[in-house]
Amino acid sequence: MDEDLVQMILSNRRGAEAAKKTVVRPFLEKGRLLFQFAEYRDGKVFHTNLEREEALERIEKLLRVSYKQIDIWAGEEQYSALVNRQGRASVRRRRSDVVPSSRRLSHNREKAGILSPDVPVPFLRELGVQTADGKIVNKMYKKFRQINRFLEFIRDVLPSLPDDRKLKIIDFGCGKSYLTFAMYYYLKILRGYDVDMTGLDLKADVIARCNELAEKFGYDKLHFLQGDIQSYDGAEQVDMVVTLHACDTATDFALAKAVGWGA
Repeated sequence: MDEDLVQMILSNRRGAEAAKKTVVRPFLEKGRLLFQFAEYRDGKVFHTNLEREEALERIEKLLRVSYKQIDIWAGEEQYSALVNRQGRASVRRRRSDVVPSSRRLSHNREKAGILSPDVPVPFLRELGVQTADGKIVNKMYKKFRQINRFLEFIRDVLPSLPDDRKLKIIDFGCGKSYLTFAMYYYLKILRGYDVDMTGLDLKADVIARCNELAEKFGYDKLHFLQGDIQSYDGAEQVDMVVTLHACDTATDFALAKAVGWGA
C-alpha cells in the first residue's frame, strides 16, 4: 500500500448485497498519498478516497464480508488470492506486465492520455512503439497518440456496455493489432473488465505473430483468427465491434455484422 501499487481488484462477491467489484488505486492529492475505492454497482460507479490505514481496514473487511478474491498489481509482481470465511488465503504470485511508476499518481492522469509515455508497456515495446527503457520511439509518436485517442473512444462507451457478464469484443481487420493489444491492456489490465477479445485479419503471418505475442504477455482472453469479415460466424453475441481503416467493402461488412449483433 504505497506508490508501487498499480491497482487492486476485489471480486467474486459473497452475496448479492456486495458491489459487483471494487477497484482500488493510489493517487496523490497535494502531495498526500490516498487510495481511491471504485465500487461497481448496478451499472454505476461509486468513489471513496481513503488514507492508507483506513484503506487497509476497509480491504480487510471487504475480504471477510463481501469478496472471496483479490488481485493486486504492485511493484513488478501480480498477486492473486482466494480467501475463505476463516480468513485463510491461497496466494499465487507471478511477474506483472504492468511496470509501476510514481508518475502514474495523478488523480486526473487520463486527461493527459490513458497510456503514459513514461511507463514501459510490454506490447508497446514488442510492436516498436517504445524503446527497451520505455521511451516512445521518435517516429512512433503519431502512432502512440493515435492509440491513446482510440482508448478515449473506448472509455467513452464503457457506460453503454453490460457490467454483469463477460464482454465479447471483435476487432475486424486488426492488422498488426496495435489497437487490439491496447484495448485489451486498457480494459483487462488497467480497468479489470472480464473480456473475451478476438482479432480477425486475412494475413496468416500477421495473425500468427499476434497470437505469439498474446501468449507471451499472458493475454489468455485475447485470440487472433485468420479470415474475412463477411463470412465470419464465430460468435452469436458481440458487445463491441471495432474496425479501423478496413479496405474496400470491409467496413460495410463490419458495420452490417455489428448491427446484426446489436453491438
